This record gives sequence, C-alpha cells and structure tokens, in this order.
Amino acid sequence: MKELIFIISKKWSKISKRETTPFCPYLYIHGLSPIELVALKKDLHQEGFKFVDGYDYLGAEFNASSIALQLTHSDGIKIKILDTLANLLATVNVITKTRKIYQFHFGKDYLTLTNSSLGHASIQINKLSDIKGII
Repeated sequence: MKELIFIISKKWSKISKRETTPFCPYLYIHGLSPIELVALKKDLHQEGFKFVDGYDYLGAEFNASSIALQLTHSDGIKIKILDTLANLLATVNVITKTRKIYQFHFGKDYLTLTNSSLGHASIQINKLSDIKGII
C-alpha cells in the first residue's frame, strides 16, 4: 500500500516552487481497518513522507475545511489521507475547484455519487498492482 501511495503522490502531486497552484491528491482506502490505517500513517510519518488527514490535534473531530486548505510549496505535503467514506463525502462538498474521483475496486463500487458536477470514474481491478499500470 505504501508503494502505491508513493507512486500516486509522485505522479499527481504538484508541489514545486514553480507551481502557481500547488496540489496533492486526496486518498481514501476503503476497507482498511483503523488499526491498519494508523500503522500505515505511522510508517509514512517515520519515512518523512508528509501528509495531512483533516484532524488538527489529538482528540479533534474531522475538519473537511482543514484538509481542503490550499497548499503551499513550503508545506511539503504530498498527499491528503481521508480515513472514512463520510470524511471523503464531507471533503468533496467543501472543495470549490474541479473535483474528480477515481474509484478503484474489486468488483463492486463502494461509492455512488449523485452530484453531476463531480467527475467520477469507477475502475475495476483484479489486484492492487493493477493500479500501478493504470496510473
């Protein structure tokens, strides 16, 4: 999973000083247990991979406006991690720029959207490594 996060970040993050509007992708991993998610975040943090997750301090509730804040190149943030489907939906609703969701799944969609202004691509895969070939 970490390798996929690194690849997604490398291909889609635009955080250099030359970028007039720095950007990094949002990532939601459906079906990952809270324990696995914490372990993944811990690994990323220990490797110096900067991310935000919408929790401003210990014990805080998720803040969609916080995770959706515009980046600067000096932040060094390479990805924005969403813990739950509810957090994903809340974040999509506060983003005012172009929004496109790429949903990779193993046979069954886990997200159905009714907002016509939101781009949505549902891509069925057989194994996680398929995502590398697609992106």
